[in-house]
Amino acid sequence: MFRKSLVALLFAGSVGVDARRASLKNLLTSRKSAKKAEQPVTGEVFFSDNKIYGAGVGGSQSSMDCQKVPDNYRASSTEPRIKVCGVSLKVTLYLWNDCEAGSAAPLEIGACDSAKPPTTCEEFAPGVEGAPLGMQHFLSYQISNCEA
Repeated sequence: MFRKSLVALLFAGSVGVDARRASLKNLLTSRKSAKKAEQPVTGEVFFSDNKIYGAGVGGSQSSMDCQKVPDNYRASSTEPRIKVCGVSLKVTLYLWNDCEAGSAAPLEIGACDSAKPPTTCEEFAPGVEGAPLGMQHFLSYQISNCEA
């Protein structure tokens, strides 16, 4: 399909050079977008042992948008326990509901180190060494690729 569109575009005699250039640019951009959307899910995210992102659960763009931390994960001083597995995925926790940092720095969980094995997992929970005080009060989170 791509090859036929490209050939037709290059040999379209009645179309001006600028129009062909713009059409070619649109064609290449749409091809890059399609490739990006086809990238496999290569990490997993767990909230208190429940997989919320990864193979078998999904990895759509909507799951990478700002999400509210469900109330049941904020019900105790030991929740949420968040585990991120893989080296190209991270979860950012925010104190505010709309993925805004406010006065507190957001917490990023994830290895984000391609030198580590792909099976690497990083886990945080309130009260655990390295976790910020008040982690159980964070209200929103966002799953993203480490490059983002």
